[in-house]
Amino acid sequence: MKLIAFLLLFSFSLPGMTQNFAHLNVDEVLYCMPEYDSAQLQMTRMRDEMQKVLQEKILDYEKLTIKYQDIEHSDTTEEFKAMLIQNIKQEEMRIQEMQQYMEVQLIDEEKILSEQIRVKLMMVIKAYAADNLYDWVFDSGSAGVLITPSSKDITSNIKALLCQ
Repeated sequence: MKLIAFLLLFSFSLPGMTQNFAHLNVDEVLYCMPEYDSAQLQMTRMRDEMQKVLQEKILDYEKLTIKYQDIEHSDTTEEFKAMLIQNIKQEEMRIQEMQQYMEVQLIDEEKILSEQIRVKLMMVIKAYAADNLYDWVFDSGSAGVLITPSSKDITSNIKALLCQ
């Protein structure tokens, strides 16, 4: 009798213990999203515009260096030559600062666009998982888990171990 009760209890609890799994290749999904193409186009335009502005600054710099080369062996005063060298150095610094600023701007814009795409993607994946009763969704492209039951989330435990 105890064996029958155990078997009945076990058979009723087994379906509750099973969990539904699914997987997808996130990269494949990303590449087909219109937002991905739009973000790529926006980044290309931004890079091109920045490159154009930078090229103008480089041309100004080259004009200064040519001007210095033209007067280097002339009877122009040393004071004027020193001033021109100072201008050239300042222009070099401005170009370097501009390049660094532009790199940061590109990285920031890419982060913003990527996050917008990621949020939409995750919203769709979560809704699909809920509609289809998936407990776990894995990214088959990177073997990462995308959807987990909240009871299985160990993020705070790991953070407590690593981020003291």
